[in-house]
Amino acid sequence: MPDAPQITEKAVEAAVAAALTAISAATDSSALKAARTAHSGEASALAGFNAARLARLAVGRDGLDAADERLGFAREHVDQADLDGLVELRLAEAHVALAHGRRDEALQLAEEACAAVGDTESLTYRAEAAALRAAILDEEPAEAVELYERKGNVAAAARLRALVTAKAPR
Repeated sequence: MPDAPQITEKAVEAAVAAALTAISAATDSSALKAARTAHSGEASALAGFNAARLARLAVGRDGLDAADERLGFAREHVDQADLDGLVELRLAEAHVALAHGRRDEALQLAEEACAAVGDTESLTYRAEAAALRAAILDEEPAEAVELYERKGNVAAAARLRALVTAKAPR
């Protein structure tokens, strides 16, 4: 399984800009408190993004109940207009669906993630989506390996190659 992506500079900049806009628009202490809660609290889009990341990790580490719980929180809080948040959510949904044995649903969600990042420069997300799609289809993750190598993430590329080698019949 590929590493969970790091929070990107672009996502942080967008979150900061949105928070500053909301703070600037606050006309009283109640509005300021609401802005703080919306942009830095548990109800923020960043909290939803993090919950989606944790749902992916929970599949193998904490079990499906924990993954489902984190995924539910992520669905409620990820900003659908935020590309990073949306992709992270789709990847998490695909991982959880696959773990539940719902391959068709997992493939559809992985394809949605691939389509969302297909024309972007986000090589990590493109590689993760391609690797997940390949795993669902039981194919070699050649595209993902190439994307990781282009990114310079030789560790992730090597990990995928090792998984392919381990699965090869002997």
